[in-house]
Amino acid sequence: MTLEKLYRLIGNIVMPISYLLAFFTISTALGLLSNPSILVSVFIMVCLVVYLIKSSSFFRKNIGQNTAAKNTTKHLIYINGAISLIFVIEIIFSFAIITFYPATIKDLLKDVASQLSQQYGQSVSSQQLYSWLKGVIIFLFIYALLLTTHIIMSFVLIKKYQRLFQ
Repeated sequence: MTLEKLYRLIGNIVMPISYLLAFFTISTALGLLSNPSILVSVFIMVCLVVYLIKSSSFFRKNIGQNTAAKNTTKHLIYINGAISLIFVIEIIFSFAIITFYPATIKDLLKDVASQLSQQYGQSVSSQQLYSWLKGVIIFLFIYALLLTTHIIMSFVLIKKYQRLFQ
């Protein structure tokens, strides 16, 4: 399998998940005015979406059709790809914490479970919340590995097709 085919395959897997995460980020961005601490997370997600749009556009238009690309395209891919790696690092840390400190996480989730039980009138255990959280983090960890591969492959393709940049 060539680099280009593998890149397209990974891109087709990563792209829909990223857009789904971006949708949830947009809904979170509405709370930005009341909680500025989420500004960094929103910024990272915007950079992730810009990276994916520019890298897929570069692959489809410039590499696929062998046409010239602007230097700004290369810079946008590099900068937004590097910032997207911060998201990957966050996911890896979350995965490590969930994996290596389950007792601590379960203790923290006891309060959340009791609040949810009171609020919704249904019994929710910390073990159920932990299982759900662990499933989400494992999914995001696999996504982060694919995203890292995609970013590295983008950088390699930019070097390989350096002749396309003006």
